Formats: sequence, C-alpha cells, structure tokens
Amino acid sequence: MKFLARALAGSALLAAAPAAANQPVVTDIHWPHIDSYCTFWRKDHGFNFNDPESWRFVFFTQKDSLHEPYPETGFIALGHQLRQLELVSATKVETGEERRYRSLGASQHDVVVTMTAGEAGTESTGYTGTIAVAGPYGSETVAFQGDCGV
Repeated sequence: MKFLARALAGSALLAAAPAAANQPVVTDIHWPHIDSYCTFWRKDHGFNFNDPESWRFVFFTQKDSLHEPYPETGFIALGHQLRQLELVSATKVETGEERRYRSLGASQHDVVVTMTAGEAGTESTGYTGTIAVAGPYGSETVAFQGDCGV
C-alpha cells in the first residue's frame, strides 16, 4: 500500500487537467504492472499483458493482506484525479453483484459497480459490467471488462 500512497500524493499516472464540460467523468489510469486484486478496463479497450501501454484501467481494487478479513478498497480516476472509494454496500443481484461506493475527500461522487462473473481460472475470474458515477463532475456510465483474483 506504500506505493499507492505515493501514487495518490503526486501521481504521474494521470493527466493533471480537471474535468471540463463535454469531457469524460471517468478517466483512464495508466499503471503498467499494477499489483491489484480487481482490475477493470473499458469494454472496447484491448488489454495485452505484454504491452505496458495497454495497461489503462477505469477501476481497480487493492486488498489489505495484513489485516483479516482482508478489506478491499476501490479506486477510480474522476476528472483525471485518482480517488479512493469507500465501500457503502455490496449486494448480490440476479446477474452477479452490485457494489456501491462513495469517493473520499472533497467533491464526493457516488459510484455503482455492477459486476457479472464470467469464466473462472486458477488465478482469477473474468467480469463484465458497468460503472455508474454521479457527482459534482457530472454523471457517466462506463461498460467494462476485467478480472479479480480468487
């Protein structure tokens, strides 16, 4: 988590421009070889493990492996600013799971991640779904694909 604190303090991973009218609310996080639990990218993005330029994500989670029951923290870029998310609720729905988050700090946003599980492997499970964001920067829904560890 130390590397994450450094990234949040002065991230070169994101462009420094604030959100503007007609600009996306959810912006990409370019983080080659990120060590995350869940990593989701835009549904139309071509992720290639061997191409660091393709490591562009719209959402990721970290697990605190030092404290059981291993809490999971979400992160998203809103208006080119990496924001930590507080989990408000997690609910099983007919198609999978719905997680409701709230961004920490000023300009709070509500974030709803609706996840549908796909193929499960030995190290991860694939997911598709949507991320809906609403707050001071505006509202946007992004379709994603990605995976979470097992």
